[in-house]
Order: sequence, then structure tokens, then C-alpha cells
Amino acid sequence: MNIDNLIDIEFDFDKLKSDCLIHDFLKTYIKKNRIYQASVKIRLNHPAVAATVYPHENEDAKILFDEPQEAVCPGQHAVFYREDTVLGGGVIQQAIGL
Repeated sequence: MNIDNLIDIEFDFDKLKSDCLIHDFLKTYIKKNRIYQASVKIRLNHPAVAATVYPHENEDAKILFDEPQEAVCPGQHAVFYREDTVLGGGVIQQAIGL
């Protein structure tokens, strides 16, 4: 391997987000004031990742990802699963950085 041909890539850690807030929260199988461990998808083709969902009294919830995620964007939907069952979801209102 010729090391002169290697590309130096810098990663922008500011793009990683540890959690997000959602609104228009659809609670299919989720009760208020109960914390849920779930798999969460933040984009259609994004793999589901482990997270904790904290429903609020209003129609909002907070999602805390087990591992920071890249490109958590307002306006996208977050959907929570337990195996093949949809627990709920909502529109990402705000991404919160590390």
C-alpha cells in the first residue's frame, strides 16, 4: 500500500446528536409518564438504533440515543419500534448536540 495515496478525512463531530425533541407525538402503544427502551428510526432508510423515549405530558417527547446519531434533522419523523411493533412516533422538532 502506498501511503501517499491515502486520503485524510476529518469528521465533524458537531454533526453528531445525542438526542432530539419531537412533537405531534403519536402514541400507539405508549403511555404518558413512562420511559421506554425502543429501536428508533429517524429516516426511512436509516437502520433502527437503540434509544430511550421520554414522553411528556403534552404532545411532545424526548429521545435519547444510546449512541450519537448523524444528521438528526427537524421535520423528519422519528418512529419507535419494539421488534416489529410500532410503539409511536412524531416529527423531529429539534436536534440536541453532544
